Amino acid sequence: MRKIILLSVVFILSLLKVCARSMSDFQPAKHAGTRFDPIPALDGYADTKLGNFYEDKAIVRIGVSGVLRGNDVLQVVDPLSLMFEKTEPKNEVAIVYVYVSNIKDLTGKDEPISISSSSFKVVDSRYSQKPNTTFIIMQELLDTEIYEGGEAEGWIPCEAPKGEPFYLLLGDKWFVLDANSNPFEQL
Repeated sequence: MRKIILLSVVFILSLLKVCARSMSDFQPAKHAGTRFDPIPALDGYADTKLGNFYEDKAIVRIGVSGVLRGNDVLQVVDPLSLMFEKTEPKNEVAIVYVYVSNIKDLTGKDEPISISSSSFKVVDSRYSQKPNTTFIIMQELLDTEIYEGGEAEGWIPCEAPKGEPFYLLLGDKWFVLDANSNPFEQL
């Protein structure tokens, strides 16, 4: 029983450590955030325009603190919720912790911008892009609508190639994630 309580306390403290950051802890990224110069986790933030097919609705700032992959996902996700997520044999489930803020409403109507895991695209190391359709039931998923000046943070679940770097794409900004960008180890 003591071992379970101790593990629970360590788990909760680890989550608090990840979530203790805010967007103000990030500096502008040293990388351009392009396909040829992607932003590594914790390198900094980047601004991008988001909207729909017809118009840009907001300028959004994003920072990525890290990724958990494979069995490390079980630090945060209940194994039962992974039971229904079927990945391709060469892939694994990954969860990425991101911070977002709505810097500027471009509509002039004070409308919020919706941001969730489906707002992101996953690109493998061979530059093959797929929509992010991974669905996991877990605490602190990023699924929000934020008005100008608002901030949010949370996990983005995705499917990534086992043991290979991959890219997370929001708007026109590229973030590179690999096995060495564990948010628990870096924060």
